[in-house]
Amino acid sequence: MNKLAGGAGCGFKVSNRSDPCTVGVDLAANVVPLKTFCAVENTATTLRNVPSDMKVGFVDAEGQGDRDTAYDARIACPVLLAANCVIFNWRDSLQKDRMLDLLGVMCRAAASVDLGTSDAHTGTPAGTPTSQKPFGHLHIVFRDWNFDSEASAVEEQLLGLEAECGDLDSVKRNAVRRALDLAFESVSVWLLPPPVERTKDLKKVLTADLLSEDFNGAVLDLRFRICEQMCAGGRLWAGRSLTGPLLAQLVPRVAEALNQDGLVLPCSAYESMLRAELGALRERADEELAEDLGATAEEHAAKAGASLLQALEEFGVERALGDAELASKALEAALREAVDRALQGLVAAAEEEGVSAESEMLVEQAAKLRAQGEAKFPPLLTSFGRQVLWPLECSAARHELEALALELEATLPVESEEQELVGPLKQLLAKLGVGLRRAGSGG
Repeated sequence: MNKLAGGAGCGFKVSNRSDPCTVGVDLAANVVPLKTFCAVENTATTLRNVPSDMKVGFVDAEGQGDRDTAYDARIACPVLLAANCVIFNWRDSLQKDRMLDLLGVMCRAAASVDLGTSDAHTGTPAGTPTSQKPFGHLHIVFRDWNFDSEASAVEEQLLGLEAECGDLDSVKRNAVRRALDLAFESVSVWLLPPPVERTKDLKKVLTADLLSEDFNGAVLDLRFRICEQMCAGGRLWAGRSLTGPLLAQLVPRVAEALNQDGLVLPCSAYESMLRAELGALRERADEELAEDLGATAEEHAAKAGASLLQALEEFGVERALGDAELASKALEAALREAVDRALQGLVAAAEEEGVSAESEMLVEQAAKLRAQGEAKFPPLLTSFGRQVLWPLECSAARHELEALALELEATLPVESEEQELVGPLKQLLAKLGVGLRRAGSGG
């Protein structure tokens, strides 16, 4: 793997001892652009349509067979689901039964995967089968191959279906071969010669200067084939290209299903992750919407307050109250526009994550956001009324009382014997006017 990565490698430990260096799964800290990977040790490589935004990561899993097959399948499944290319490393002669037993672990992992699609994201009926196979391209690599055989002959011996004729062993082997064909996009066999010319050098920790020309050439051919397969397209999860952040959310869900001996449903895991992701986007949109609605209400209150009082002074009570009703409707319309902007922002953010605007989950989250936004309207409209409409109504009432006071003063009798009636009426009207002024100013 370090040799494939080129340069300083991908940081995996190497050892010439029998004890394995890796326990579980080891993820390399570095990734390289696919264009860089394709040109490692061969800058003349000419591959068409190399994606500029695709990066290559490296994962090493512990050797199979040390524990039970269920453990090996759990370890392998998340990595196999994510990997475009898988290398099965075999350092021995061709041993059909032993190798197919170990390869059967990956078949068991594939049996734990249901690739049925779901209408929540793709629009197809739940459980509809897909053309994509569970895992990517499998490369069976024979290390230190010293036998006079061609790769095609070894591949036929290992993977070619054999006549069964009632032989249980051949039936078992053929079952694994068929399962491999169903599990992987392709299966290839590679024969790599010993990495060094001198056998005694195998006891050393191998460095680049010790590697033989034949070994380097074989690795170069393997890398070229892997690059071709990667250029054809990366792995998809529920129709969506895999990214680092996406894997970080999906792999724990896969591991949880495997640890519970459940069926791994990539579409279901994806939708669960997507639902949580859309929920988080909606919550952020709701927080921003709350600020936008508050600012909109304050802006309308400031503008309406001054203009309505001016209308009252210049055009009278009836015109001012009519303008006030229009101002209230204008505020509600502005609030709805703010909600629409928030919904557009939510859809745009979701589409950046690869979610269709018609997705049921997005439609559901958009409906929740609209309901959350409209639930904020009543207190904002009530506050607008307190700030603008109530003072205006008080001012209008005061104007009417002042006009009534003048009218009373002009029409009420003024004979001395009736002054006791006129005086209290004027005082009452004055008190009402003061009260309304205080109410209008918040007093």
